[in-house]
Amino acid sequence: MERLGRLNLAERRPGRLRIVNRTPQRAIPLAAEVGAEAWPLDRLPEVLGEADVVASATRAPHAVVRTAKITAALRRHPHRPLVLLDLAVPHDVEPESGSLENVFLYPVDALRGLVDQSLARRRREAPRAEAIAGEECGRFLAWWRGLAATPVVRELREHFERVRAEELARSRRHFAPEEQERLDRLTQSLVNKLLHLPTTRLKSFDPGSREGAQRLDAVRELFALGAEPGGGEADREA
Repeated sequence: MERLGRLNLAERRPGRLRIVNRTPQRAIPLAAEVGAEAWPLDRLPEVLGEADVVASATRAPHAVVRTAKITAALRRHPHRPLVLLDLAVPHDVEPESGSLENVFLYPVDALRGLVDQSLARRRREAPRAEAIAGEECGRFLAWWRGLAATPVVRELREHFERVRAEELARSRRHFAPEEQERLDRLTQSLVNKLLHLPTTRLKSFDPGSREGAQRLDAVRELFALGAEPGGGEADREA
C-alpha cells in the first residue's frame, strides 16, 4: 500500500518531490522509484522551508517534525501555506503545529475521516455509475448488432430501390413530365416508410445468437437478397 501511495503521488507530477529518510541507503532507492530526490534527515528544516505539502510516516516513538522546526521554516516564506499530512502512529508531527498561521495539519485520524467520507460519497454514486454503464453497454450492443446487420439492411434497401426504379421506368410514359419528379419523390417516401420498421427490427437482432442469425438468413431468403438483380423480375414475369 505504501508503494501504491508513492506511485500515485508521483503520477500527479508534483513540481519537486523529495524523500527524507534517516538512512540514505533506504532513501535513495525509494527516490529513484518515483523520480524524487533523496535527502538526509538532518536537512529536514531546509525541506520544510521550501515545501507546500509534507507527508510524514515514520516508525519513530516520538514526534519527528517539531513545532520549533516548522516555525523556523516558516520565517523563510511567512505567507506561504504549508500542509502537513501526519500518517504515523504515534504522531510524527507535534499537534501544536496545527495552531500556527498558514499551517494546515491533518493527522491520520482526520485523514481517515476524509477517506471514509469519500468512500461513502462513491458508494452513493455507485448506482448512478452502474446505470450509466448499463446504458452505454446497451447502446454499444445496439450499435454492434446494427453493424452486423448492415449488409442485410443494405441489400434489402437495394432490392426495394431496384423494384421501385423498375416500376417507375415502366410507368413513366403514363405521366406527364411535370408529374414524374413528384412521382419519384412519392415512391421514395413510400419505400422509406415501408422499410423503417423492418430496418429497426433487423438492427435489433443479435447476429451472434442462433436465433438472430436464423432471422437474418430468413430475410435474405424471403427477398432473395444477394441474387442477380434481374432474377426477381424474371421470377415475377414467369
